[in-house]
Amino acid sequence: MSQVKCIDTRGYALTENEKYDVVEREDKYIKVVNDNGNTARYHKDMFSAVRASKTAPEIVAPPVVIERTEQDCINSIVNDGFDTKYTGLNNQLVVIGNSLTGSDPGNDLSCGVKAIVNLNSQIDSINMAVNADQNKNGDDLIALQKALLKSHIINFIKQKAQINGDQLEIVLMSTNINHDEDLIPVMDEICHFSSEEVQNPNSANIIKLWGFHKSKL
Repeated sequence: MSQVKCIDTRGYALTENEKYDVVEREDKYIKVVNDNGNTARYHKDMFSAVRASKTAPEIVAPPVVIERTEQDCINSIVNDGFDTKYTGLNNQLVVIGNSLTGSDPGNDLSCGVKAIVNLNSQIDSINMAVNADQNKNGDDLIALQKALLKSHIINFIKQKAQINGDQLEIVLMSTNINHDEDLIPVMDEICHFSSEEVQNPNSANIIKLWGFHKSKL
C-alpha cells in the first residue's frame, strides 16, 4: 500500500507532515484513513507523494570454512587396540585396519617372548589410508603417518593379552629398513631395545630387529 504525506491539514483530522496510507485515488482526490480512524476523501493538493524507501539487501555472510591441519588429524587419533582411527583433512573418519599378527607357534623363541609379523603390511595400510585422504595441497603428511604407526604399534601390543595361547611380555618385530625410510625411524623411537642394522644374507635388504616390553608401554 502506498503512502502520502499531509502538507496542509485545512482544519481536518489530519496532522501536518504525518504519513497516511492511501485507500483509493481519484482524479483530484485521495481517500486516506484520518487521525480519527475514519476513511475520508481529501483534495490531493493537501498531500505530497512519499517515496518508497529502498530496503537494504540482507548481507549474508559467507559460510565459515574451517580447514583442518595435519596437527588436527594427529590430535584426533584414537585406537581400540585393533583399528586405528582419525578425522581426516576432509573431516571424514579414516579407519586403518590391523595387519599385525602373532607369528606361527613354531617361531616363538620362548614362553613370554613373542614375535609379531606383518610390519611392512601395516606400514603400507597406513600410507594408503593417508594418501587416499583428501589433501588438496598435495602435502606429504609424514608427521601424521608417523603418529599413526606409533599409536597403532603401542596400542596393539598393550591390548594383546596373549598370542598363540601364551601370555606375552617381550615382543619382537623386524623388517627391512629400506621398506619405508620415513616411518622405520618410528620403531627406533618407541622400542625398548633394538639390534644393529645388518644385511640379510638371503637378499640385498638391510634388516633390523626391535624389542618391546609390554609392561613398560
